[in-house]
Amino acid sequence: MARISNTTAYPEILNLVGDDYLILTDKVNQLMTKTCTINQLQALFGIDTLVAHVEVTSAQLQNLATTSKVLIASPGANKVIDILSIAINFVPGTTVFDFGANVTFDYNSVVMGTLPLLVLNSAANSVRKVMVGSGNTITLSPGQALNLKTSANPTQGDGKMFVNVYYRVLTAGNSF
Repeated sequence: MARISNTTAYPEILNLVGDDYLILTDKVNQLMTKTCTINQLQALFGIDTLVAHVEVTSAQLQNLATTSKVLIASPGANKVIDILSIAINFVPGTTVFDFGANVTFDYNSVVMGTLPLLVLNSAANSVRKVMVGSGNTITLSPGQALNLKTSANPTQGDGKMFVNVYYRVLTAGNSF
């Protein structure tokens, strides 16, 4: 049997997902070798944080008012997205955008955060943390997605944006 560090025998996973498996030894069951998923291991340690890494292309930014960009898909009926943190890296291209309205992180018509024109209509690379909410209570609607949107498409500009959203999915009901 090859050593685990042998990446020829055991190639490295480049895009680890929660449904991927780990091999482990079951102490309770005579040290039998068994598997578990990354999700099962997270649940054991009470880690329920997820991360959405989303690239928003130049074409998607150009048409953001027409077609909003889904950052986190609907988690399903009776489930809500609890957004913990949003960070962006805006990388301008050769032509500066001319957005006429702020870009928002929209959760069922509730603005969870805003990117001001100062960030979007700039020739400078920008890394920002978006302040989630307004310091007040925010309504979390079951079954809704988190979208990036604006009210008016820019008429020029190129570049892209990378968005990282840290979040949890909670089930609404008696065991919330």
